[in-house]
Amino acid sequence: MKKNNIIKAIIFSVLLIIFIALNIIKLSPEASDFYTLNIASFYIKFIGEFTSQIPISIFEIAFILVVILLLFLLVRVFIGIKKKGLVWLSRLFTLVLAVFSILTLYTGTASISYGRSSIDIPQKEDSSIDTVMIEEALKYHINEFNNLGKKFSRDESSNIIINYDYEELSSLINEEYKLLNDKTHFFIDFNPNIKPLFTSPLFSEFHITGITMSITGEANFNANISNAEKAFTIAHEFAHIKGIYKEDEANLVAAYICLNSQNDYLRYSGYFWTIGSIIDAYNTTFRKNYSEKYPLSSEIIKEINAINKYWSEHDAMSKFANWWNDLYLKLNGNQNGTDDYEDTSIKENTGEKDENGNDIIIITSFSPYQKLLYSLFSK
Repeated sequence: MKKNNIIKAIIFSVLLIIFIALNIIKLSPEASDFYTLNIASFYIKFIGEFTSQIPISIFEIAFILVVILLLFLLVRVFIGIKKKGLVWLSRLFTLVLAVFSILTLYTGTASISYGRSSIDIPQKEDSSIDTVMIEEALKYHINEFNNLGKKFSRDESSNIIINYDYEELSSLINEEYKLLNDKTHFFIDFNPNIKPLFTSPLFSEFHITGITMSITGEANFNANISNAEKAFTIAHEFAHIKGIYKEDEANLVAAYICLNSQNDYLRYSGYFWTIGSIIDAYNTTFRKNYSEKYPLSSEIIKEINAINKYWSEHDAMSKFANWWNDLYLKLNGNQNGTDDYEDTSIKENTGEKDENGNDIIIITSFSPYQKLLYSLFSK
């Protein structure tokens, strides 16, 4: 027993040193970049090439097995308490060691990437955005979105119908990442295959559209989400597995990947996720509803309403999931937590009133999506 405890203590000490070293590296963006692209990438590519050949999510299976193992170890601790001596303490140490091993592996393959520098995605500077651009860009992008919407067949709820399977979608999005990586050299050179979650109904109740697990080298998505949401979601999860874990940056990269593509479906999904931001900029600036001059098509409006209705009907555990995800993000250095999922501009109340007596609110700093869309409009 003593020999086993000594071995456990040695293993724990080694893991602790590695864990501390990883968190020190995480403090430096340059060191985090180097580590992610030159060290973590070896593990991701090795395990990912293997799991990508398996059509089902290894993450889900592994998660269930890990939970069972940890529960088993916890039960052994309680049983040991009833016995004489300190057998329970040895068993508790085994449990702690198992948890810490997983935590260290995750830190070394994913969490450390939260310390990376920011990727350079084309965005318009705040100072170069004026009211003319705000209106003309909205007109342009609404027109693009509406025209793209006409190219798809739709079901009875007006949801678009696509003919891509998961492998084809993965290939399309990986190719877009290759084009971007040729310019930025910011991503792990690995082409994952997206995998649907067999627990998708549960993830719907959590309001989770996708999840990436670096330990298994997999990007997974909720198979119950609409086609309009799907391409952007996959691009977001691919950003994670390729080395970007900050949620706001993964969103921005996904938006760029989709909107900058020559593929109609990818652009449509990109617009579905981002059009609301540029609409908000117009509504705020002109204090008018965009639909008075530049309405979305009735098919797109119907599709948006159907998708919103789906999520409103699957809301059993969204608050718990948001709390847990918020805690996870903050522990990993994202001070904004789940707010990083939201694309928000910075607004200021001028203290003045317009002719209708409404507060005059101005945008002092445009959001990432807005600056991206203005950049794409003016290029």
